[in-house]
Amino acid sequence: MAWVFISIVLLMRVVQNVLGKAAAKLTPNHSVGYLKHNAFYMWLATVPALILFLISIIGQNGELYFGETLLYASLSGIALAVSSCCSLYAMTTGTMVLNSLFGTAGLLVPSIAGIFLYEEYLTVWQYIAIVIFIIGAYFLMGNSKTVYGKFTLKTLLVLILNLVMNGVTMLSQTMFARSLPDGNVSFFSLLSFAAGAIALSIILGVIYIAVYKYKDKPEVEKSDVSFVLIPKPGKHLKLDKRVYIWSIFLAVAVFLVSQLITLCAATVSPVVLFSITCGGATIISSIVGTLVYKEKFTKETAIGLVLGIGALIMIKVFAA
Repeated sequence: MAWVFISIVLLMRVVQNVLGKAAAKLTPNHSVGYLKHNAFYMWLATVPALILFLISIIGQNGELYFGETLLYASLSGIALAVSSCCSLYAMTTGTMVLNSLFGTAGLLVPSIAGIFLYEEYLTVWQYIAIVIFIIGAYFLMGNSKTVYGKFTLKTLLVLILNLVMNGVTMLSQTMFARSLPDGNVSFFSLLSFAAGAIALSIILGVIYIAVYKYKDKPEVEKSDVSFVLIPKPGKHLKLDKRVYIWSIFLAVAVFLVSQLITLCAATVSPVVLFSITCGGATIISSIVGTLVYKEKFTKETAIGLVLGIGALIMIKVFAA
């Protein structure tokens, strides 16, 4: 059953890549735009999570363990919220495959944490694979620079933050599944998405209350807005109507990915689980980026993909 779930996860990754890139191109290119977009889809994701939670309560499937579940879910949800904002920005300044590869590299977090938490040690070959992975990422950075004309330090830092936060999300899912094997997965998903949505909404509220009340803030021109800039209220803050529509499908896809990976984490090693699901997502990103969004598939892309995916396979094959 675990492999059926993993197959569904890979299918949902296609939906995430297609709609995520489309939404990123239409989302206002500043912090408020990213916060509004991600807060909206995370609130939407709580709906199917709530429905499944109520069904599980009726069927008496899984224990709630409120305190422990809240802890793991909050960590997962907040990390997912930060990762989503970083990913949205990265897709507007770099290629899909580069963004996906850094998100995939988040598997290093649960893999390394597994050494201390579950005594699942990394082998020498797995450490070599990490080095190979970094080399592959370097080639994809060069390809991204070729496609978009530049690759800035800010983009790199956002990608690294995306890596870490995506890894924390994976680790939280693994810790919940391993620590509470009979826990209610739907309850975990509900609290996770709610925690992320609440965190983003609070930040938006603080921005509007603490910053926008000052009328002497200069108007921000479209060419000047950036990831960390907080612009003055205006039409440029509104989300395109298509973003709201696509967010509905995106929320369902993200929910299914979170739900199914958490279920699989109880029986599948985190190194194997996240290598397959995230590595597959990277390949899918390359295909979607080339066919749908006309991102050039260059020699650097090919080398970066071979090295990156090869490194992930090594991490799986040479697991201790």
